[in-house]
Amino acid sequence: MRADGYRWWVERLRRACDLYDVVRLDHFLGFHNYFSIPAGEPCAAGRWLAGPGADLFRAAAAELGPLPFIAEDLGILTLGVRALLTQCGFPGMDVLQFQNGDVRAGIEPHPSKILYTSTHDTATLVEWCAAAFAPEGDEEAAHEIADSLIVSALATDASLVMLPLQDILRLGGEGRMNTPGVAEGNWRWQATEEQVAQGEGRFAALVRAAGRFHGPDR
Repeated sequence: MRADGYRWWVERLRRACDLYDVVRLDHFLGFHNYFSIPAGEPCAAGRWLAGPGADLFRAAAAELGPLPFIAEDLGILTLGVRALLTQCGFPGMDVLQFQNGDVRAGIEPHPSKILYTSTHDTATLVEWCAAAFAPEGDEEAAHEIADSLIVSALATDASLVMLPLQDILRLGGEGRMNTPGVAEGNWRWQATEEQVAQGEGRFAALVRAAGRFHGPDR
């Protein structure tokens, strides 16, 4: 890939930038190093190899201009991965459920990260609130806590707050996308047209409650 200027990657990133305002790079650590297993061989035959590093992103920026990327920098990260992230200047991910302390007392987003209320790999916000904060079986309390956390997140000075539709719709475990390490039953949730329409109204109400709504009432 280096020999042809990372053409496959550049064209894939070009298409992603055409479709989306911001592009999240999954498993960002793989751009620093990755575990390579020869085809047909057991895992024990694999070895760690260096990824393309900043060369890939320099090639992309030369053709695409400023890169609107978010790096998924979750999990165990080495100094090399952190150095690559700093070199590229991409914001990382700050997940509400992974913050230290009781987030009900206040949310302090990291200045160089994008704040997420949940992700495709975590419990939904309501599901997490039900387990962490609400009295057992009190669904309404879980809903109220989750709503208050969304409003608090939107009211912070985070440059961008990501709200999965499941969190906007107050869905619990039935809306979870993926459970890492579990092979079956994942990636089956789909929103209906009615849920998308309902989500638009609820999102507007949450943004208005956070004092971030500046458009006309509708």
